[in-house]
Amino acid sequence: MLSMGQRWLGVLAALAVAGCGVSTEEEEPVGTDAEEISTARCAGTTARAKARIKVMTLNLRHDSDEWKRRFELIADEIDRVDPDVIGLQEIEIGAGQSGYLNGLLAKRGHAKYNVYEKRKSGFRGYFTGEGVGIMSRWPIVEEHHEDTGNMRISLFARVKHPNGGFFDVVNTHLHNGGGEANDAERLDQAKQTVGLANRWSDCYATVLTGDMNASPTSPAMKHFAGAGFVDSYEKVHGADAARTGNTSPVVLREGAFEQSPRRRIDFVLGRRAGARVATPLSSAVVLKNHDAKGFYPSDHFAVMTTYDLGF
Repeated sequence: MLSMGQRWLGVLAALAVAGCGVSTEEEEPVGTDAEEISTARCAGTTARAKARIKVMTLNLRHDSDEWKRRFELIADEIDRVDPDVIGLQEIEIGAGQSGYLNGLLAKRGHAKYNVYEKRKSGFRGYFTGEGVGIMSRWPIVEEHHEDTGNMRISLFARVKHPNGGFFDVVNTHLHNGGGEANDAERLDQAKQTVGLANRWSDCYATVLTGDMNASPTSPAMKHFAGAGFVDSYEKVHGADAARTGNTSPVVLREGAFEQSPRRRIDFVLGRRAGARVATPLSSAVVLKNHDAKGFYPSDHFAVMTTYDLGF
């Protein structure tokens, strides 16, 4: 029979071994490891159908830089590439920009989108009039949000596809600025955004859009990968993503015909649920159109990914 002291030594040893198995943030999976995590999620879930879905992330540059002039160009590009779902950042809700954009699309013969939008969090955030939004070709049947701090917010929407199945859409706009403190802020917001997605998950495939204000190797993006979200542009383009996928900054002035954005900070990520796949088939940097004077739609290019989604 073990003495009391021996029993306590055994308990402490077991705790030490368990502690060694806890992953640190630096050890969070990236790349193909994210796909393995995504595949394991809801492993027993089956799929009865599959459909091709086009998902865009788009920073609208709120109401700065002649926004109504820019929105004509934004509507032209949306009409051209025809996304099914759009995650919007820097949408000026106080100015009714989603309704204005829907009106421009209607004039072009494009169907209007269903909209779920929220202003930035906090007292100051609310009175800026700016927020984030989700536009969907199909009905949005469930809506949730998370105030992630520092006047930021993340949205969750469940969309019903015409085939009767559902998929989830999460959209966010992480904190900006360089340095370790801002990296830490973005990581915290990424954790809250993943928490939002997980809290309302019913084992549907999920797409996550956002202006992350962060590089693909940042702590925030590593956290998304560790939660099973796969970077669609990198998945499609591989090592070329670092050369072809930059989205910011875009110069907003007449005569700026040639653009050379240096940062890849706008993302469309996907996460499967068991047999309900989220397979990126193609991904492109869009919103590169400009008017005759070299004036662009936004200070960001957009990204659009075509997925095979399982239902």
